[in-house]
Amino acid sequence: MYKEQRARISTQQEAAKARIATAENTITTLKAEEKDLDGKKGKEADVKAQQAKIKVLVAEQEEIIKTETAIETKAAKLLDELETNWKKTKTAASKLKSDLKRAQESYEDAQRKLGNEVEVKAKKDEYKKQFEANRKTLQQKKIQVDAIMD
Repeated sequence: MYKEQRARISTQQEAAKARIATAENTITTLKAEEKDLDGKKGKEADVKAQQAKIKVLVAEQEEIIKTETAIETKAAKLLDELETNWKKTKTAASKLKSDLKRAQESYEDAQRKLGNEVEVKAKKDEYKKQFEANRKTLQQKKIQVDAIMD
């Protein structure tokens, strides 16, 4: 999604730059034509009408430049925000991965300890049973010895 957004915003920005360049070229051409009109002989009314049209066209192109510059600036800001948010997201994802890894390792350690404790408890229980069995055997032998001695 990041790459798609980045491509979309970059395309908008490049399109705005292209429109600005076109408008600037148009203004340059119109101003050259205006200078050419100064040197031409002809009806003064026609020359002034032509100059007025050129001024209107130049004003329109300047307005286009303003609008497109605003669009380009907005796209640049969006691109910067997108980059910043992407870096934050990558950092957060890395942190989550490392936290998950640590939690997994901790869980595995706890499982090992629990397994060891279970083994120890089983051994303990086994020794208790063995102790009880030996004690009963000794008690029976004592009873037998006491019976023989009496």
